[in-house]
This record gives sequence, structure tokens and C-alpha cells, in this order.
Amino acid sequence: MDIADFVGSGATLVEYGAGAGVKTELVLAGLRDPRGYVPIDIADTFLAETSKRIASRFPSLCVRPIERNFLDVFEVPFDGSGAGRTGFFPGSTMGNLNTTEAQTLLTQMGRHLGDKGRAIIGVDLQKNVDKLLNAYDDSAGVTAAFNLNLFARINTELGGDFRLEQFKHVARWNETEKAVEMHLVSLCDQRVTLCEQTFHFRASETIHTESSRKYTVESFKRLVHAGGWRVAEAWQDGDALFGLFGLVRH
Repeated sequence: MDIADFVGSGATLVEYGAGAGVKTELVLAGLRDPRGYVPIDIADTFLAETSKRIASRFPSLCVRPIERNFLDVFEVPFDGSGAGRTGFFPGSTMGNLNTTEAQTLLTQMGRHLGDKGRAIIGVDLQKNVDKLLNAYDDSAGVTAAFNLNLFARINTELGGDFRLEQFKHVARWNETEKAVEMHLVSLCDQRVTLCEQTFHFRASETIHTESSRKYTVESFKRLVHAGGWRVAEAWQDGDALFGLFGLVRH
């Protein structure tokens, strides 16, 4: 079964964290007579741009953005059709949520989408640890620059005085959590001032900035089952590096 068959005709797509960009447009273009699109995101400017772009490309689609953190408790009052709703959470953002947060989201989706609702969720699958660490600490330094940009934004937007050259990006594998962790490691004893407070860092002390959990098919099935869902369909790439799962209520 492909995604269009799984979603069915005339459905409303509810996207959690509306950052999928071209992925969302490809899915909407492949669906049969979609009636509505509800993007949910905390970034108001980005949400407005996304809504405008989707409405322009799909003029028959009723677009109703919701500016909220998708982990907050809120309602989705817009329906758009009698054909039901399908939640859409692509990419691998699910891996950035801990177990409690993931269960909160799955429960929230159940309320938003209803007993007959469906969901499509993407997750990064477990693979060779060396391959994972190389991806999160690439030789070109792209991920390191992304991680260190956190300090650059703090300096610009919050008046901090982090010295980026005195920190180093490090990626680590947490076997217990089955997650890649990103850290910023202090290269020396130093202090940083932020919001009129001083923070002291020892040499080799780290700030844990992100976790990205990796799943097997079975571990993801257990996760969603605890949140009131079951896996009805599963799609993977040829190398089984990434999984896209179609969920229904149980």
C-alpha cells in the first residue's frame, strides 16, 4: 500500500512542526483530493510563509495554520472534510524527543485526529555507530557549525559573550538511550556572562545540546503502541537507513 492509499480520499493533513518543506508538497500532490491542510509550528513567520506557499500551489486546499508548540495541549478545531484527518510528522524529529515527550505527542495526535485518524511518522533507524557518528561530526564541519551557531545566536539575541573558538563540537553515542548526543565542550577553564549571570565552565565540561534517538522497527512499534497507536504500514529506503510508518488507532 502506498501513502495515498493509506491516507484515502478527501482527507485533511495535519502537520506537526511544519518544517518538511518540499516533502509536504510532494505528499499533498500525491494524495487523492485532499481537502485541508493544518500546519502547526511555533515560528510565526515561518508558519505564515509555509501556509502562503501551500495555499498558492494548492488553491482548492483549505489551509488553516496553528501557531503553537506541538507538545502543548491545544485543540485543532478545523476539520475541512468528513473524510478524516491524517497527522504528518516526517523527517526524524521524533528522535529528538525523549520517551515522555514522544508519548505526549502521540497522545496529543490521538485527540487531534480522532478514533479513525491516521498518522505518518518518520524515524531514523539504528545503523552502524561509526556511520552515525561520522554523520553528526562530518569532515566538512557542517554539523559543528550548526551546533556552535547556538552560541552565536545567544550572543546576538540574548547579549551573551560566548567565545565560539573556546568550545568544540563533539558527537557521542549513548548506548542506553540508543541516541547520538551532540555536545559543546569547553576547551579551557572559562566564564561566560548571560542575562546578568555568570556561568563557570571547567576544561572538558560539556553542554549537551541535542539527542537524536534511533529506532528499530520493533522498538518504534512498542513506542507507538504505548501511545494508543499501532503500525499498519511501514516504508523503508533500500538500505534500511530510514523508516516511514503509517499508524492507526488501536
